[in-house]
Amino acid sequence: MNATKYRNYPGAKVAGASQDAADDISEHAETLRDRVDKLFSQHDGLTADECAEQLGLEIWFVRRRLSELRRMGRIVETDQRRKNRSGMTATVWKRAVFIQPKQPELL
Repeated sequence: MNATKYRNYPGAKVAGASQDAADDISEHAETLRDRVDKLFSQHDGLTADECAEQLGLEIWFVRRRLSELRRMGRIVETDQRRKNRSGMTATVWKRAVFIQPKQPELL
């Protein structure tokens, strides 16, 4: 699979079970990714566990979508960390800020 497609499509490093799983989730990934993306428009920052809890999803579905959103430039890592379910600290992610380029002044 080429890198451009992988950015927006669940992938696997090798053929076999991993590729089969990526193919199975691909039809749902965009919808899940959109749900996760929308969640970041409603919150200032979330960990993967917080996203999963808010959406009622298993953590492994959310982690993959966060990776996709990060590669797409839709979310960014903050310098904050919060405890997750396992008691470890987890990255807090937030929506990326897009700055409109300043328009040149007309003479």
